[in-house]
Amino acid sequence: RDRDRDRDGRDRDRDGRDGGRGVRIKTYKQFMLELPEDVSPESAAAQYAAYKASFSDLLREQWFEEHRHEEWLQERFNPERLEAARKRRDQEARERAEAVRTEAETGELDVQAAFGGGGGGKGKSDGDGNGGEEKQQQDAEPKVAPAAAWVPARMEHDLARCVELMKALDNEKGISFESGETVLDAAVTAHTTEERLDVALVYLWRVHAIDYYGGSQPEGLEVGSDDSRHLRRAEDREMAEDPEMAAAAAEAFRQWEQTVDNTWERRLADGDPAEELGGSRI
Repeated sequence: RDRDRDRDGRDRDRDGRDGGRGVRIKTYKQFMLELPEDVSPESAAAQYAAYKASFSDLLREQWFEEHRHEEWLQERFNPERLEAARKRRDQEARERAEAVRTEAETGELDVQAAFGGGGGGKGKSDGDGNGGEEKQQQDAEPKVAPAAAWVPARMEHDLARCVELMKALDNEKGISFESGETVLDAAVTAHTTEERLDVALVYLWRVHAIDYYGGSQPEGLEVGSDDSRHLRRAEDREMAEDPEMAAAAAEAFRQWEQTVDNTWERRLADGDPAEELGGSRI
């Protein structure tokens, strides 16, 4: 009997460990050996489910204790390091906002810039000086926003939403919105919705790494993007300006519009994702 019990693991796992190699979960068969003989199948199943849930918590706790002092975990969850990283992120955003403002005032702002969001992106040489990333940029193509992005009503909507995002994200990083307003006023000449929207889009991209049409943004305290952003393609304008084609485009891209709108509505409602980082246990 002792051999049987050792073979099926009951005694071996009584303390929850396997030869010092770490915690192991009991099989359903092993768990059943510890229950009363008259237990019902429903009760046994419920008890085993509760055991597995508590075991998962135990594993997470064990993993955390084993790795809590590792550098990458400290960088991600240590409150002091997170605060320092947040200050760096905000300072870099302020510097980028100033650079964009200067470019707007001197007429040098490229509203079609597809790379370099939030100061990230390509164009740098690799560690061997071979220009690997620069070649990657040359080979890459900017992503294309759906033709529905050219629909006049959609552009009006997007401009209003972009201005909301500019105000909210600037405020999070200690940037006076006068900077954003200055960029919008200085970089436009015709003062059309299209022109102001393009300026707002590139401001969000360059300063905050927000790919508006792509519905993407940096995670946590990341400050840049190595990807390209979505741009409106000039050849799609005719489709959007034709009433019948515009209606068809709006219907075809309704899901895209909903995704983009939901993304930025949540961002405005939830605030800075960096607020959710950190903890007091490290």
